[in-house]
Amino acid sequence: LKEYVIQDSSNGGSIFNENVEMAFLDNNREEHLRKKARGEKKTMKLSEIVQEMMQSHAKGINFTEWNAGLQIDANMTTQGFNVQIRFDPKTGFIFGGNQSNCGTWMDKLGTAEKAKNKGIPASPRDGADVEIIGLLRSAANFLDEAFKKGVYPYEGVEVPSVGKLSYKAWKELIENNFEKHFWIPEDSKEWKDYVIEGKYVKQKGIYKDVFGCTKQQSDYQLRPNFVIAMAVSPSMFNEEHARIALGKVEANLYEPGILGLKTLDPNDKEEYHPQ
Repeated sequence: LKEYVIQDSSNGGSIFNENVEMAFLDNNREEHLRKKARGEKKTMKLSEIVQEMMQSHAKGINFTEWNAGLQIDANMTTQGFNVQIRFDPKTGFIFGGNQSNCGTWMDKLGTAEKAKNKGIPASPRDGADVEIIGLLRSAANFLDEAFKKGVYPYEGVEVPSVGKLSYKAWKELIENNFEKHFWIPEDSKEWKDYVIEGKYVKQKGIYKDVFGCTKQQSDYQLRPNFVIAMAVSPSMFNEEHARIALGKVEANLYEPGILGLKTLDPNDKEEYHPQ
């Protein structure tokens, strides 16, 4: 959506006024089925859909997947079907998932009863995932610019117990907190200026993969996800820190002749167990 609007600078913003027929008629499953049985239809403008997405994340999301059970996932535990996302008004970050579900693209749910990993994500990333924070900052920045240009009708969101939060303020809140919560300096004397639990640090001079994971050591893994955040929100990063971190990626996760980056650090003996 962002690329479409940017590429057609003269008229791209008009896409926000397009009407979209919704597949789901209500957030409540029973109400959705009743409306569907009556043949009802629901149409929303694209701007309304986008705003509902952003507002829902600011308010918090908490629901159990429809039709939860073996019929949609034979390996998921009951807890894994519960979806929670919460907004932190102090940092602007969103936190999501739990240790029983795969909240991001880099999780893999265990399937083997013999290995005792059935229903257990191999690399849980519940918390504030670094690439999600980068994408969130990018989205807030885009909507702030779209609002200022008059092509998007909403200035921001309403945050429970806080009040109005403009997209400009949300973007700045993330930018002002990102380095403090994600950067791991090479010099441990600097750690006092950052949110760091020293006993879990494995690699220095990198960005955390997650902030606030239930399994705290997962925060401190060297993984390629912060590269995604750099691509979509480069201004969120300290330039010198970014250079150092990319050097660590090149030294540990890149291999000549191989497509893409390794998803786990081979030097991380606690988490990396090649077959």
